[in-house]
Amino acid sequence: MPGYDQGLLGRARFYNDVALAGGLWSLERAADAWVDSVSAALEAHVVLEHTERGIQRAEDVAHNNAHDAAQHAGTSGRSWPYVDMAAPPA
Repeated sequence: MPGYDQGLLGRARFYNDVALAGGLWSLERAADAWVDSVSAALEAHVVLEHTERGIQRAEDVAHNNAHDAAQHAGTSGRSWPYVDMAAPPA
């Protein structure tokens, strides 16, 4: 899979204009799809070659994705309400 510029992709998709409810809806769907994909990749012992990071096992990809997500959440320019995903719904 080729690399891409995340900033350009965000501008092309007008991410800054997406309503919070729509963004959270999309995030939930993307997270569900990610869990399904990672689970299947772990079970199949998938190994990928990343253009910058080299050979990566599914475990490496999952770890890097989690790290990147946490980093982006901490440096996001938007104000997102804190949501404790581990807490039961009120």
